[in-house]
Amino acid sequence: AATGSLSYLVVDDATQCCAVIDPVLDFDPASGEVNTHSADAILKTIQSRALTLAWVLETHVHADHLTAAQYLRDATGAPVAIGEGIRKVRTLFDRVLNTSKNELSVEVFFDRLLTDGDVIAVGDLRLSVLATPGHTPACVSYYCDGAVFVGDTLYSESEVLEKRESKSRPTQGIVTIKTIGKKQGGTVVMEFERTMLVPKRGHAVDDKADY
Repeated sequence: AATGSLSYLVVDDATQCCAVIDPVLDFDPASGEVNTHSADAILKTIQSRALTLAWVLETHVHADHLTAAQYLRDATGAPVAIGEGIRKVRTLFDRVLNTSKNELSVEVFFDRLLTDGDVIAVGDLRLSVLATPGHTPACVSYYCDGAVFVGDTLYSESEVLEKRESKSRPTQGIVTIKTIGKKQGGTVVMEFERTMLVPKRGHAVDDKADY
């Protein structure tokens, strides 16, 4: 997606059922505008292949990008699932964002809270849930046929390329990051850049430690 996030469409060819993992909205940090281009592309693929969306699966709550899970649920009726640690994350958000405990109810946004060892059926495929807390308490990974969808459980090397002030949001800054994925031997297998809107803890965007 435009946010530098990776979304996955997992398809069971035998039954034409599918799951979407980590769908996100496209967010422009410079303008603060959000659009659904990436999510619409996923929906278009589902429709063009006459697939049935069985699940929308989140690996974790994303503080650096915005989920499109509710958008897909509204469009298709597919249930949304996330790790049960989301309750701890919501408690943290209540403190940080000063939100009422009556707001942001996890039951409103998620149809199933997952625990380690749970199994999600997508047609004849089975996705095993692996609890992988650390990045957030809610982090889970999904194992299916030799592939593991890890979200932000594993990080690659990252380098800050640019930092600048946000004119429309004085308490936030805009940071461009280059991420490189390498094999154990050092071979580069992935490289991309993403721009994020991040809160400033200090008063200047010049000091990297202020973020």
